[in-house]
Amino acid sequence: MQEALGNALQHSAATLVKIKLWAPAPGQLALQVADNGAGFDPAAGSPNGHYGLANMRKRAAEIGAQLTIDSQPGTGTRVTVTLGG
Repeated sequence: MQEALGNALQHSAATLVKIKLWAPAPGQLALQVADNGAGFDPAAGSPNGHYGLANMRKRAAEIGAQLTIDSQPGTGTRVTVTLGG
């Protein structure tokens, strides 16, 4: 999630970043970084030389977590990692 915070600060032009930690169900833990920045199309992939999204997906998979990226241009971004369950 450090990568999500870095992306919000470096690329999104966000004026607000929220960090949320909660237990969505017994035995689960979720962490979310949400910003009100420029947003992007997650399906478009990363520009050449940028591996932030790929690195986040890899790290989530390594610990058996699910990574969800919710964003579109002009709407900000929410990156959520859910572990357990």
